[in-house]
Amino acid sequence: MTLFRERAKDTLPTILLTLASIIQALSLEFFWNRISDEAPYLWESGPFFWSGWAQCASVFIGILVIWIYYASLVMRLRWVPRVRDSVIPFVFGISEFALVETMGPHALSAWFLLFGFVFAFAAWSSHTTFERARLEDENAVFFAGTKPTPLAQHGPQLIPTALLWAFAWMASLVNPESGVILACMWIAAAFVLMQLWLQGVYWQRTLAFDDQPPEDDT
Repeated sequence: MTLFRERAKDTLPTILLTLASIIQALSLEFFWNRISDEAPYLWESGPFFWSGWAQCASVFIGILVIWIYYASLVMRLRWVPRVRDSVIPFVFGISEFALVETMGPHALSAWFLLFGFVFAFAAWSSHTTFERARLEDENAVFFAGTKPTPLAQHGPQLIPTALLWAFAWMASLVNPESGVILACMWIAAAFVLMQLWLQGVYWQRTLAFDDQPPEDDT
Protein backbone atom coordinates (compact mmCIF):
# COMPACT_ATOMS: atom_id res chain seq x y z
CA MET A 1 0.00 0.00 0.00
CA THR A 2 2.84 2.38 0.83
CA LEU A 3 4.51 1.76 -2.52
CA PHE A 4 1.23 2.37 -4.32
CA ARG A 5 0.67 5.61 -2.41
CA GLU A 6 4.13 6.86 -3.35
CA ARG A 7 3.55 6.03 -7.00
CA ALA A 8 0.13 7.67 -6.89
CA LYS A 9 1.57 10.85 -5.40
CA ASP A 10 4.27 10.93 -8.08
CA THR A 11 2.19 10.16 -11.17
CA LEU A 12 -1.52 10.85 -10.73
CA PRO A 13 -1.28 14.64 -10.14
CA THR A 14 0.87 14.91 -13.27
CA ILE A 15 -1.71 12.94 -15.23
CA LEU A 16 -4.43 15.29 -13.96
CA LEU A 17 -2.35 18.28 -15.04
CA THR A 18 -1.94 16.79 -18.52
CA LEU A 19 -5.68 16.14 -18.71
CA ALA A 20 -6.46 19.67 -17.55
CA SER A 21 -4.04 21.09 -20.14
CA ILE A 22 -5.78 19.23 -22.96
CA ILE A 23 -9.21 20.39 -21.82
CA GLN A 24 -8.01 23.99 -21.48
CA ALA A 25 -6.56 23.85 -25.00
CA LEU A 26 -9.90 22.64 -26.36
CA SER A 27 -11.68 25.38 -24.42
CA LEU A 28 -9.39 28.03 -25.92
CA GLU A 29 -10.00 26.68 -29.41
CA PHE A 30 -13.77 26.77 -28.87
CA PHE A 31 -13.47 30.27 -27.42
CA TRP A 32 -11.50 31.53 -30.41
CA ASN A 33 -13.93 30.03 -32.90
CA ARG A 34 -16.79 31.62 -31.03
CA ILE A 35 -15.44 35.16 -30.96
CA SER A 36 -14.06 35.06 -34.51
CA ASP A 37 -17.03 33.48 -36.30
CA GLU A 38 -20.16 33.89 -34.16
CA ALA A 39 -19.83 37.19 -32.31
CA PRO A 40 -20.39 40.12 -34.70
CA TYR A 41 -21.20 42.38 -31.75
CA LEU A 42 -17.50 42.28 -30.83
CA TRP A 43 -16.34 43.66 -34.15
CA GLU A 44 -18.98 46.29 -34.80
CA SER A 45 -19.70 49.43 -32.82
CA GLY A 46 -22.87 48.83 -30.86
CA PRO A 47 -24.48 48.97 -27.41
CA PHE A 48 -23.15 45.53 -26.41
CA PHE A 49 -19.61 46.14 -27.66
CA TRP A 50 -17.91 46.88 -24.32
CA SER A 51 -20.05 44.40 -22.39
CA GLY A 52 -19.13 41.73 -24.93
CA TRP A 53 -15.41 42.34 -24.58
CA ALA A 54 -15.67 42.30 -20.79
CA GLN A 55 -17.42 38.95 -21.09
CA CYS A 56 -14.65 37.68 -23.38
CA ALA A 57 -12.00 38.84 -20.92
CA SER A 58 -13.75 37.01 -18.08
CA VAL A 59 -13.90 33.71 -19.97
CA PHE A 60 -10.35 33.93 -21.30
CA ILE A 61 -8.80 34.82 -17.94
CA GLY A 62 -10.91 32.13 -16.28
CA ILE A 63 -9.45 29.49 -18.59
CA LEU A 64 -5.94 30.70 -17.74
CA VAL A 65 -6.66 30.70 -13.99
CA ILE A 66 -7.86 27.09 -14.01
CA TRP A 67 -4.74 25.91 -15.84
CA ILE A 68 -2.42 27.93 -13.58
CA TYR A 69 -4.23 26.54 -10.55
CA TYR A 70 -3.62 22.94 -11.65
CA ALA A 71 -0.01 23.62 -12.64
CA SER A 72 0.87 25.33 -9.36
CA LEU A 73 -0.97 22.68 -7.33
CA VAL A 74 1.09 19.89 -8.86
CA MET A 75 4.35 21.80 -8.35
CA ARG A 76 3.58 22.94 -4.81
CA LEU A 77 2.03 19.86 -3.19
CA ARG A 78 2.09 16.08 -3.15
CA TRP A 79 -1.12 14.19 -2.45
CA VAL A 80 -3.00 11.05 -3.42
CA PRO A 81 -5.85 11.97 -5.79
CA ARG A 82 -9.14 10.15 -5.53
CA VAL A 83 -11.22 8.90 -8.42
CA ARG A 84 -13.42 11.99 -8.25
CA ASP A 85 -10.33 14.15 -8.80
CA SER A 86 -10.15 12.78 -12.34
CA VAL A 87 -13.71 14.03 -12.92
CA ILE A 88 -13.01 17.60 -11.76
CA PRO A 89 -11.12 18.70 -14.93
CA PHE A 90 -14.08 17.50 -17.02
CA VAL A 91 -16.52 19.49 -14.89
CA PHE A 92 -14.36 22.58 -15.38
CA GLY A 93 -14.15 21.84 -19.11
CA ILE A 94 -17.90 21.42 -19.54
CA SER A 95 -18.47 24.61 -17.56
CA GLU A 96 -16.04 26.49 -19.80
CA PHE A 97 -17.68 25.16 -22.96
CA ALA A 98 -21.07 26.23 -21.58
CA LEU A 99 -19.72 29.69 -20.71
CA VAL A 100 -18.43 30.11 -24.25
CA GLU A 101 -21.68 28.82 -25.73
CA THR A 102 -23.79 31.29 -23.71
CA MET A 103 -21.59 34.29 -24.50
CA GLY A 104 -23.45 37.22 -26.01
CA PRO A 105 -26.59 39.21 -25.22
CA HIS A 106 -28.99 36.30 -25.76
CA ALA A 107 -28.32 34.23 -22.60
CA LEU A 108 -26.92 36.57 -19.99
CA SER A 109 -28.75 35.05 -17.03
CA ALA A 110 -27.46 31.57 -17.87
CA TRP A 111 -23.93 32.93 -18.35
CA PHE A 112 -23.86 34.63 -14.94
CA LEU A 113 -25.29 31.50 -13.27
CA LEU A 114 -22.63 29.33 -14.87
CA PHE A 115 -19.86 31.73 -13.95
CA GLY A 116 -21.02 31.74 -10.34
CA PHE A 117 -21.08 27.94 -10.36
CA VAL A 118 -17.45 27.85 -11.52
CA PHE A 119 -16.39 29.95 -8.52
CA ALA A 120 -18.32 27.73 -6.10
CA PHE A 121 -17.04 24.50 -7.66
CA ALA A 122 -13.46 25.80 -7.63
CA ALA A 123 -13.77 26.57 -3.91
CA TRP A 124 -15.06 23.07 -3.17
CA SER A 125 -12.44 21.27 -5.28
CA SER A 126 -9.63 23.37 -3.81
CA HIS A 127 -10.79 22.61 -0.27
CA THR A 128 -11.00 18.85 -0.80
CA THR A 129 -7.56 18.73 -2.42
CA PHE A 130 -5.94 20.75 0.35
CA GLU A 131 -7.58 18.54 2.97
CA ARG A 132 -5.83 15.47 1.59
CA ALA A 133 -2.55 17.29 0.93
CA ARG A 134 -2.50 18.35 4.58
CA LEU A 135 -2.25 14.67 5.56
CA GLU A 136 1.06 14.16 3.73
CA ASP A 137 4.32 14.79 5.60
CA GLU A 138 5.95 16.24 2.46
CA ASN A 139 3.61 19.24 2.68
CA ALA A 140 4.32 20.04 6.33
CA VAL A 141 6.29 23.20 5.50
CA PHE A 142 3.54 24.48 3.26
CA PHE A 143 0.86 24.08 5.94
CA ALA A 144 3.06 25.06 8.90
CA GLY A 145 1.33 27.62 11.10
CA THR A 146 -2.07 27.21 9.44
CA LYS A 147 -5.12 25.43 10.75
CA PRO A 148 -7.77 23.65 8.68
CA THR A 149 -10.35 26.45 8.52
CA PRO A 150 -12.40 25.83 5.37
CA LEU A 151 -14.68 28.83 5.81
CA ALA A 152 -11.82 31.26 6.41
CA GLN A 153 -9.75 29.88 3.52
CA HIS A 154 -12.40 29.20 0.90
CA GLY A 155 -15.55 30.93 2.16
CA PRO A 156 -14.66 34.28 0.53
CA GLN A 157 -14.83 32.48 -2.82
CA LEU A 158 -18.59 32.31 -2.33
CA ILE A 159 -18.89 36.10 -2.35
CA PRO A 160 -18.33 36.30 -6.13
CA THR A 161 -20.73 33.37 -6.53
CA ALA A 162 -23.49 35.18 -4.66
CA LEU A 163 -22.94 38.42 -6.58
CA LEU A 164 -22.80 36.67 -9.96
CA TRP A 165 -26.07 34.89 -9.23
CA ALA A 166 -27.55 38.25 -8.24
CA PHE A 167 -26.33 39.58 -11.59
CA ALA A 168 -28.14 36.68 -13.27
CA TRP A 169 -31.35 37.80 -11.63
CA MET A 170 -30.79 41.41 -12.71
CA ALA A 171 -29.98 40.29 -16.25
CA SER A 172 -33.45 38.76 -16.49
CA LEU A 173 -35.03 42.11 -15.66
CA VAL A 174 -33.06 44.68 -17.66
CA ASN A 175 -32.08 45.23 -21.26
CA PRO A 176 -28.86 43.36 -22.24
CA GLU A 177 -27.57 46.60 -23.72
CA SER A 178 -28.08 48.67 -20.57
CA GLY A 179 -25.40 50.24 -18.41
CA VAL A 180 -26.35 47.87 -15.57
CA ILE A 181 -25.22 44.87 -17.61
CA LEU A 182 -22.04 46.68 -18.61
CA ALA A 183 -21.19 47.28 -14.93
CA CYS A 184 -21.99 43.66 -14.03
CA MET A 185 -19.76 42.38 -16.81
CA TRP A 186 -16.77 44.42 -15.75
CA ILE A 187 -17.27 43.42 -12.11
CA ALA A 188 -17.28 39.77 -13.21
CA ALA A 189 -14.05 40.40 -15.12
CA ALA A 190 -12.56 42.01 -12.01
CA PHE A 191 -13.45 38.92 -9.95
CA VAL A 192 -11.59 36.54 -12.23
CA LEU A 193 -8.68 38.95 -12.62
CA MET A 194 -8.38 38.97 -8.83
CA GLN A 195 -8.16 35.17 -8.92
CA LEU A 196 -5.30 35.41 -11.40
CA TRP A 197 -3.50 37.83 -9.08
CA LEU A 198 -4.08 35.53 -6.09
CA GLN A 199 -2.54 32.59 -7.92
CA GLY A 200 0.60 34.69 -8.37
CA VAL A 201 0.61 35.60 -4.67
CA TYR A 202 0.25 31.94 -3.63
CA TRP A 203 3.08 30.95 -5.95
CA GLN A 204 5.40 33.61 -4.52
CA ARG A 205 4.62 32.40 -1.00
CA THR A 206 5.54 28.86 -2.04
CA LEU A 207 8.87 30.03 -3.42
CA ALA A 208 9.50 31.84 -0.15
CA PHE A 209 9.25 28.52 1.71
CA ASP A 210 12.15 27.15 -0.31
CA ASP A 211 14.25 30.20 0.57
CA GLN A 212 14.13 29.38 4.27
CA PRO A 213 17.35 27.63 5.37
CA PRO A 214 16.99 24.34 7.27
CA GLU A 215 17.29 24.52 11.03
CA ASP A 216 20.64 23.55 12.53
CA ASP A 217 20.17 20.63 14.93
CA THR A 218 23.68 20.95 16.37
